[in-house]
Amino acid sequence: VRNNFTLSTPYLQHDLQLSNTQIGFLSSCMLISYGISKGIMSSLADKANPKMYMALGLILCAIVNIGLGFSTMFWVFVAFIVLNGVFQGMGVAPSFITIANWFPSSERGRVGSIWNISHNIGGGIVSPIIGGSLALFGSDKWQLSSFIIPAIISICLAVLVIYLGKGSPVQEGLPEL
Repeated sequence: VRNNFTLSTPYLQHDLQLSNTQIGFLSSCMLISYGISKGIMSSLADKANPKMYMALGLILCAIVNIGLGFSTMFWVFVAFIVLNGVFQGMGVAPSFITIANWFPSSERGRVGSIWNISHNIGGGIVSPIIGGSLALFGSDKWQLSSFIIPAIISICLAVLVIYLGKGSPVQEGLPEL
């Protein structure tokens, strides 16, 4: 629900009459809010349950993406894009907290690199999902394909995080590392 914005830009330019400058402004808003949010949300994540925090971030991103799918005004789009960047920042810290809780420091580099690869694969799979959705529903339903379908998938993944995610080893009845 972050990389889908880039795939929607040709439709935004055509249907909403947005200029290259406006698309660039939207992209900048997303990246800046995401970058700032990673720091702020990381400090908040230290005090939260990592799986619930990550699931909340996914659900909030999904809600914002549904709003993006129905938005037709530039400044409303800006607000949603900023919110999306802010909520995107909720995913990084819980991932690292989980790695730190479950793996000794001697293994964290390997596990962190696997996480990073999976994170990039997850971002890259957005393109075939949106492409398949466009093929199925047609380009006149680009909002559905670009925003609503990824939001539905995000909600499903949030539910999986809640049900399959684990707390720390101690919370699961295991000894500390």
